[in-house]
Amino acid sequence: MVVATATIIVVAIIWSYKLKIKKEELRDKTLFELERERTKDLNKWQSFSESLLETNKGLMEVYCKDNTKQKA
Repeated sequence: MVVATATIIVVAIIWSYKLKIKKEELRDKTLFELERERTKDLNKWQSFSESLLETNKGLMEVYCKDNTKQKA
């Protein structure tokens, strides 16, 4: 009886330890996936802002050239 009880306790401890490890791995994997999605979103916004900046530079060059021609 004592051996059976001890065996059950040991098995329960091992299972709980394995479950804890799996839970931590799942949490880490979830955090990694969230961070990867966040990075993708940031990269999209970075590309958009760079494109917008280039467009604005082009518009300002055209505006400045037109302004210079009108003053001359």
